[in-house]
Amino acid sequence: MNLALTFEAEFDRLYQKFAKDPLGIKQLELEGISPNKIDVGQMSHDYFTKRLADVSVDQNANSNEEMSANNYQAEITKGILKLEGYYLLWRYAKKRFGFRRANQLITAIWRGELYFHDSSGHGIQVPYCFAFSTANLMVDGRPYGQLHSLPPKRSDSFVAQVTEVVMDLSQEFAGAVAPGDLIVNLAWYLQKEGRDPEETEDRAYIQNLWQKFVHVANNKFRISGQSPFSNVSIFDRENLKKLFSEYRYPDGTAIDVEYVMAVQKVIAAFFAEGDPKTGLPYRFPVMTVNLSVDENRQPVDHDFLNFISAINVKLGSQNIYANEGSKIAMCPLAKDEEVIIRNFKGLFKVKIGSLGRKEKQTYELLHQGRFVKGRFIEVQSKDFYEITLSNGHKVTVTDNHLNVTQRGTLKTKDLVVGDTLPFNLIPYEGNGGSYDLGYLVGAYLGDGCISNGTAIFSLNNTTKMNVFNKLQTFISEELGGTVHFQDKGNVLNLTTRSSTVKALIREFVIGDGAKNKGINSRALQKSIPFREGLLDGYLATDGGAKERIYTTSKRMVADLSAVAASLGRVTNVKLEDNRSTGYGDSTVYCVKLYDSVGLTTRSYRGVWEKDSNGHQVWFYITDIQPVLKEKVEKAYCFEVDTEEHTFQLANGLITHNCRFVNDTERMTYRADSFGNGGLNIGAHRVVTINFPRIALEAHDRKHFFALLDRRLKMARDLLLVHREEILRRRVDQGFLKFFKPLHWFSLDMLFSTIGIHGQYEMCHFLGLDMETQEGQAFTEEVLKRTEEYAVAFSKETGHSFNTEEIPAESTAITLAKKDRLVFGDKQPFELYSNQYIPLIADMGSIDRIKLTGRFMKHVSGGGILHLNVQERITDPAIMKKLILLSLAEGVEHFAINYGFGICAQGHTSIVGNGTTCPICGEPIVDHLTRVIGYFTKVSSWGDVRKNYEYPKRQFNNVA
Repeated sequence: MNLALTFEAEFDRLYQKFAKDPLGIKQLELEGISPNKIDVGQMSHDYFTKRLADVSVDQNANSNEEMSANNYQAEITKGILKLEGYYLLWRYAKKRFGFRRANQLITAIWRGELYFHDSSGHGIQVPYCFAFSTANLMVDGRPYGQLHSLPPKRSDSFVAQVTEVVMDLSQEFAGAVAPGDLIVNLAWYLQKEGRDPEETEDRAYIQNLWQKFVHVANNKFRISGQSPFSNVSIFDRENLKKLFSEYRYPDGTAIDVEYVMAVQKVIAAFFAEGDPKTGLPYRFPVMTVNLSVDENRQPVDHDFLNFISAINVKLGSQNIYANEGSKIAMCPLAKDEEVIIRNFKGLFKVKIGSLGRKEKQTYELLHQGRFVKGRFIEVQSKDFYEITLSNGHKVTVTDNHLNVTQRGTLKTKDLVVGDTLPFNLIPYEGNGGSYDLGYLVGAYLGDGCISNGTAIFSLNNTTKMNVFNKLQTFISEELGGTVHFQDKGNVLNLTTRSSTVKALIREFVIGDGAKNKGINSRALQKSIPFREGLLDGYLATDGGAKERIYTTSKRMVADLSAVAASLGRVTNVKLEDNRSTGYGDSTVYCVKLYDSVGLTTRSYRGVWEKDSNGHQVWFYITDIQPVLKEKVEKAYCFEVDTEEHTFQLANGLITHNCRFVNDTERMTYRADSFGNGGLNIGAHRVVTINFPRIALEAHDRKHFFALLDRRLKMARDLLLVHREEILRRRVDQGFLKFFKPLHWFSLDMLFSTIGIHGQYEMCHFLGLDMETQEGQAFTEEVLKRTEEYAVAFSKETGHSFNTEEIPAESTAITLAKKDRLVFGDKQPFELYSNQYIPLIADMGSIDRIKLTGRFMKHVSGGGILHLNVQERITDPAIMKKLILLSLAEGVEHFAINYGFGICAQGHTSIVGNGTTCPICGEPIVDHLTRVIGYFTKVSSWGDVRKNYEYPKRQFNNVA
């Protein structure tokens, strides 16, 4: 029986080209998409007659342990769905880049020049990994599925909902899912319930809650019979303060750092004891300890370090993750502060707070004459202050908002009267609209109205005849309208019933009375001559001497300031004594216009100081006052892609932003395959460069880098297709419910990751030794080049790219086998290394730490160092010493790793890769250790790792 698979003819020809070639068919076999691997009948037969890890399309120790109906259904169809995934990549690459490029990209994957991760089964149609916040559950409950759940009110129901969401997310992400703030939020419920972590009964209650979560997290309910790859974080005090400084619980309270710490210690100590039945560490969740270090890479929280050192000696179950700074510098403003944004609908002046639930959307913000990419942020309110400046403008910001001053970047709480804040002097070009049209709009704004279908401009007939002449000429000659005038003594009314004039007025003017008139945002996107004409027309009809405009419309004050700012001009705003203005009891505002020419001196009477470059002018702070809390509910900001980490308010004030992930540091996030790196951040996919292949192909180092450049651009194109073509469509179709319709997540939260591996073998093929200075210097050069491309791709595409030293559980073997097919004995390795120094290399722990620290700083997505230890560390001081050394040398993610042995009598012991039980002398029948970031039985590993790599793995003595 032959069954057809429906693809495009051109894709079929590409596949058949491989399938009919002696080398190509072997490459398809290693990909898991050869004809026999997409034959469901053959796969079903193999499933029940061969070892599962040897049959599976992807060698994954988490799914290859045992047979089940769930696993069977996934395994026999993985090849077909994987081929479908590759077809989608090819199809949309052809649509985006053309037929030739599409063939190049898929060929590069199948030949082994690149590795597209998690492509088995339906993997290409879902994102990769994500660290999510459980805060959505606290507010929204579980608002999806056949039976919705309301927001949890008790600690046990909160843990139950988190467990359910982890289960759900594990079906919609191919890799790790990490409820990063689970314990932080659990602490709120426990504290409300009056639980005391120091009391025996309450301590047992907390342990029981955690035990329930752990047992469900290790159930094999994921597709293909896997446990969810879950990761939970615990934080030292400094990280709790930094990461959650703006965080507020549903009742508005801030986190209680010491209470959270007490709860964390109960859970971590319980988790570190492992499975009470076997004495082995739990597989899931992976528990990651987040340590904050100072500029000398010394831990800040010594109490927490001592605690971790003590509990980690038994099983080495904690992964250690270090960072030097806050993951995000929050710089929020009050909701009424205005910015000029541009999106697919056009250009708008908006209040930040009006964006509401649109916070997932990316915008462009006007900043110093150009539009820069920015994303809306909403945070809980803190203490607010209103700052008044010498030009009359005011801004309301939080106490820890970062302000650009001539004394440097200062938090609001550190500002004093006499400090200065900058305003923009660079104009935005805009497009369309003439000076005369702008003049017409400005004249109407100044002293015009529409009454009974007639547009009326009221002018002083003795001093404003030049205005009359300009308007009459433009309306009659340019717009084809008829103009009439009425002489009313001191006032001359110019009137027209021209539909064109009235339409133009309605396009650019909002409101119809003196108190509610405003300028439509459409005016801001017009040309510089148009906007200059608008201001000149306004000044000519309703302006006073010295570039002053008087108005009773508060909105008009903001609108005029925005127009001026878009022209690189600054306004001075103040309330006027209405007795001298003729406006009766109405509040009158005086708006004075400055420009870079008018600001003729470097400074003026304590009002301004002008920059020598002419790009900005500094105005003095004249007052700082606290704002009553009930007047401000939430705070808002933007992450902005500017080198200075600043953006511009609508009135021209330049202020600090929340740091956009597309900048060079990408917010210092180091999001990785384990779900580490922050909250609401992850990766949509990893595409790994086969560095050893490039070394095998290269004639010399120059040729190596030329090939690397080409492969990196291929990785970029594949990642773009996956994000913008495949995942975007699945999101829009509602296939990924957490993105749409729930809008809990956004594709903008996900990195595009370029994978790194095989650096040791790369050096070998180029005649270099990784353990020499020459080899290490070359490796650094390669890592830097790769990272530079990631930064460049981020700026080029508007998406966040990073690099990561990948776990490479199966990648390292597949690519080594493909290279051996092509290069024969020239490639002697059974697998490539997923560490800078292979785990089978004879190198001591200290040297391994130092070398890894040297390289890890060049990889924005990090990696993980496994320090394999032969015997249990019994002294917490030695564990602490290892942690301190790793931190000091720049290793940011590592684990002290034991090799556990399980003998025929069921004893468990720490033996490294030894073969005899130290308890009874019986043979070890299985081992358990970390395969990548989590613990698995070695018997479930693929053949190469099980029979070649693990017996050779080096476990060192550290005592």
